Amino acid sequence: MEAVKDSIQQRLDKIKYNYLLFFHPEKIEIPLNISKEEKNKYIKQIYQDKANLHIKLGAKRFQKFVKKFDKAKFKFIKRYIKEERLLRWSDAIDDCKAKRKLKKSKSDQEKQKIIETLKRSKVLVRKQLKEERTISYFSGVDKRIELFPAYLERNKRIHKKCLKRNGIILGASISLGIFGVPIVPWILGGYQVIAGFKNFQCMNAQDYYLAIMNKRKSVIVKKNLTKMQETYNQNKELIKGISEGKAEGKDLYTKDGILDSINTVEGLQQLKARLIAAKQQQEEIIEKMITPSENQNMSNDGIIVKNRGK
Repeated sequence: MEAVKDSIQQRLDKIKYNYLLFFHPEKIEIPLNISKEEKNKYIKQIYQDKANLHIKLGAKRFQKFVKKFDKAKFKFIKRYIKEERLLRWSDAIDDCKAKRKLKKSKSDQEKQKIIETLKRSKVLVRKQLKEERTISYFSGVDKRIELFPAYLERNKRIHKKCLKRNGIILGASISLGIFGVPIVPWILGGYQVIAGFKNFQCMNAQDYYLAIMNKRKSVIVKKNLTKMQETYNQNKELIKGISEGKAEGKDLYTKDGILDSINTVEGLQQLKARLIAAKQQQEEIIEKMITPSENQNMSNDGIIVKNRGK
């Protein structure tokens, strides 16, 4: 009898643990009186278990769909919508959002931040089109890797709202079908099932990425700090000039604005080196798009990436 009770209790504990892993991993209790190192290992194991749970629910299989969908999406945009038209729409939407925020802003500093965010948003839209990678699914589209979790969370919220809407429309369709309305409710309801599954898998994939990033948080932070330090050491004059230009209110999202900000030969040389490196990187990306079977793969932690030349 005791063995049966223990077995039932173990199953209940497993169900509770999986529930917390899926919805609230931060609420999982960590043993008291353990060392900092043991605590870090325990937290890493929690997020590894969370990642494994999302894998079982189809996160890695869905990545293949994301890659194919992204490729088809950008091909459709470039062939039918056209980049110029999409950029006009995107810029107009960004300008409208920025105007609303500027009206509510209360300081010059806040206004400047809104304008900087607007300009960077426009740059990132163009970068996604050029690299044919969506910022919310591919790490590295935005060089500020530390912002990738924020993109994942934002996209997850969008899919969560869509999933709720799918449920409401599906319920209404079933009700209409029960009351005898022919055909349409079943077509509409069937679509909601497919759309709901897609939205769920998008959320599942994003939760998987977030779990992996939480597990590797300390490594990612250390790697980013090292890279930032190396970049600074290699581009001191360039960074100094850009910082001064920004303080003077120059538009650093234009070629003239950047060139006006650099007043030393060393700074111009560093800018040239950065431009050459960026061009080389872009050529490598294009080459990998031409031969994806040889050059694309999954990173060890499951986040979709493209191999980069050394």
